[in-house]
Amino acid sequence: MAKTTNGSFTGAAQNSAVVLGKEADIVLSGTFVGTITPEVQDVNGNWVPVSGQSYTAPGAHRLQTALARPWRLSVASYTSGTIAYELGGEEFPQRF
Repeated sequence: MAKTTNGSFTGAAQNSAVVLGKEADIVLSGTFVGTITPEVQDVNGNWVPVSGQSYTAPGAHRLQTALARPWRLSVASYTSGTIAYELGGEEFPQRF
């Protein structure tokens, strides 16, 4: 079952709502100067930036993990504008 959340960022140190999934679909839009970093929650409940993934321009991205995990977007830096986002997660059923 898919879950999608959307919203916008207009300042530093903000986070999106959380979605659960093996995949995360990210769509960023708007006119902004800033950096968005996707984060995944580890087994200890800590939010960890996804290695090598940060975005400074509008675009669409898909990330995957081996196991379903909570995902969120975090504003790593912000200068100006409005960063609109959509974050979707999809948890696939286990196949036996």
